[in-house]
Order: sequence, then C-alpha cells, then structure tokens
Amino acid sequence: MVAAAAAAGAVAVADSAVVVLPEDGDMKTVLTESELKGLADLIADIEGKTAGEIRLMLVGRSISVGHVFPIAWLGFLSLSLLVVWFERHNLILTAQWWTIPTVILITFLMGFVVAHFNWVKRLLTPTEDIIHQVWQRAELEFHREGLNETSGRTGILLFVSLLEHQAVVLGDRAIAERLSKDVWLQVVNKMLEGPRSGQWAKKLEEALQLCGDLLIERFPAREGNKNELPNHVIIKP
Repeated sequence: MVAAAAAAGAVAVADSAVVVLPEDGDMKTVLTESELKGLADLIADIEGKTAGEIRLMLVGRSISVGHVFPIAWLGFLSLSLLVVWFERHNLILTAQWWTIPTVILITFLMGFVVAHFNWVKRLLTPTEDIIHQVWQRAELEFHREGLNETSGRTGILLFVSLLEHQAVVLGDRAIAERLSKDVWLQVVNKMLEGPRSGQWAKKLEEALQLCGDLLIERFPAREGNKNELPNHVIIKP
C-alpha cells in the first residue's frame, strides 16, 4: 500500500516526504485570497485531465504542545533554585518570607511567556515525536477529507504543517502502486521552496503542476470523468 515503506492501511507515505522548512510561517500571511483562488482553479484544471483527485492542505500545527509550558517553567525554576543554592550564605542573611514564592511566581510567568514561542515548542518536542505527529495528522486529514474513498483509489494529499516546518505527501493505493518515494520527495521539495524564496503561491502551484503531470501521465482522465472532491485549498488550525 505504501510508496516507500511498509505500513498498514491504504495511505501511501513516502519516507523522505517529510522535510524541514527553513523559516517560520504565519498562517495569515502565507497565501492571499486571490492566491487561494488561483490554486483552487489550478487543481480544477489539472483534475479535468486526470482521474486523480488532489487536495492541498495547510495547517497551523500538528503536534501536541501541552508539555512545553511545564518543561519551560521547571527549567527556569530549577535554574533559579540552583542560583539560590550557590548563593545561599548571602541570601540567608537577606531572605524574606516571600523570597521563594516570588521566585516561583516569576519563573512561572517566564515559562508561560517563553512557551508561546514556536521555536521553543519545536525545541522542547523530540524530533521523532514531531515527525510521528505530523504524519498522524496528515493521515487523519487524508481520511477525513475522503481521499481514501475515490472510485479509482487515486486520491493524493499535499500537506504542510507550519509550526513544525514539515510537509508530507500522501497518496492512495493506486497512486502508491505506480509512484515511488523519489517522486513524492520531488513534490515535497517543490512545496518547501516557497518559504525559501518567499513565493508560497508560486511554489505550491509548481508542486501541484508536478503532481498533475505525474497523474496525467499515469492516470489520464476517463470517459465521464467526475470531480469527486472539492478543489479549494484547505486551511485549518
């Protein structure tokens, strides 16, 4: 079922189709309304020439970040208590009853503020967990959007998760049987040229066009070809 590695289910996941983005992305500034319409029109045009069904999705984040604040707070608290330990002789002479509560409160606030930075969320989340959770989110969205239910099993999802700086390409069973992981990597790399060049829309268009060329060659439109899924770009938190 899988283009590059064995896995359960009908979703094809290319091992090399998860790549780190070089810069932060802001969901509100990645694409304009006119660019979103242009991408939707391109998807519609491509799908008129192939039996494949393409969906493009951008999400704010895929990982769980509930652990970030406790780790940040405990880090600041431990550092503060370490300073207190080394300076205990001087501090004991001047310490007041409110010293320790104040240290706890200040480190709590510092942890709360720092935990809101995206780079901190990535730093305090193991790379393996990031990749696993991004893939999980992509696979969930693949099924949620009905890409595993097309008549020819030719659904394909181009997925970008902004906070984690990763992208994934998933294809259904028929796609996986005829396209290798190297092909997925080409599409992913094209998607990720957007933040490098500051041309999100252009590079996503090129990624879609590359996808379209591959699908048109291997899965040309059939007689009575129907558009089974919506064409708009999916934007989610």
